[in-house]
Amino acid sequence: MAPPLFSISVANWNNGASLGACLESVFSQRRDLFEFTGVDNGSKDGSEKLLRERIEAERKEGHPHRLELITYSANQGFGAAHNAAIAHSSGEIALVLNADARLAPGFLEKLEQGIRRHPEAAMYAVKIFLDDSGERLENVGLTFCADGQNRGAAHGELDRGRFEEPREAFCPSGAAGLYRREWLAKAGTFDASYFAYGEDFELGLRIRRAGGACRFLPNAVVHHTGPKSLGEASPERVRLIERNRLYTLLLHYPAAYVWRSPVATLDRFRVHWELARTTLRADLEALSRLPSLLWRRGEIARKFPMSAGTFEKWMADFGVSPEEMAAGV
Repeated sequence: MAPPLFSISVANWNNGASLGACLESVFSQRRDLFEFTGVDNGSKDGSEKLLRERIEAERKEGHPHRLELITYSANQGFGAAHNAAIAHSSGEIALVLNADARLAPGFLEKLEQGIRRHPEAAMYAVKIFLDDSGERLENVGLTFCADGQNRGAAHGELDRGRFEEPREAFCPSGAAGLYRREWLAKAGTFDASYFAYGEDFELGLRIRRAGGACRFLPNAVVHHTGPKSLGEASPERVRLIERNRLYTLLLHYPAAYVWRSPVATLDRFRVHWELARTTLRADLEALSRLPSLLWRRGEIARKFPMSAGTFEKWMADFGVSPEEMAAGV
């Protein structure tokens, strides 16, 4: 049998409260369109059992494509989990999905229609809502600012008709992101050293540098209950976001932005000054990897050269100010 269009992967780490709804939304889709890989990152809440049992039940029901479970004894992080799933899959489009996200009915069929209309794209972003109401947006792809920080475009905005047509986005959110397999082969998969947060933006930058673009498909809808595994505003979550911001800045941003980034960061901190102590520790952690980051920066630059003008255009088309970035977090 030929590979399906979509290879769906779900990375789970102690998401027992939301995993069941996620899996139900996946296996309620048209089954000939997808194969599935579940990855458990050493869960201790019993959710690995739920994942295993659902996969076994779907196999018995005669799912037409490959269903697989990958388990780890400890948390490998978002990127490593999805990279393992992608390596085991064969579909034309890799769909990475958070375990606390749910696909709306008919999601894959609407995606299929949109992708067939826009085959030129390397990545696809979808309309992600913050909750079940379908009123307030989490994102329609990612945006970013001058110091390397990223967030969801239109985060927190009421969906009042501004995003009803396909358009270019910068890159998809990892909560529900789609990537053509040939572009992952060309640009690489997620950077596992990020562990969590920001690896979706870094991968989007890499694919952009390799010549790929992203198309936003508004008819495909996801509901995402938000980050729970590490806490909404826990020190660990803040540390990872800030450290990974610096990783991305040092790996990809033109030198002029690197030198000016402290000013942009201070502008963000004026809105969230209480986070400064945690972010300072994260900055020091990132800078401790400076030699390896600079080596990796050179490797990326050799493979995918990027002019300052190209980055300036991305910033003008998709970026936001530091104040807007902070207000949307």
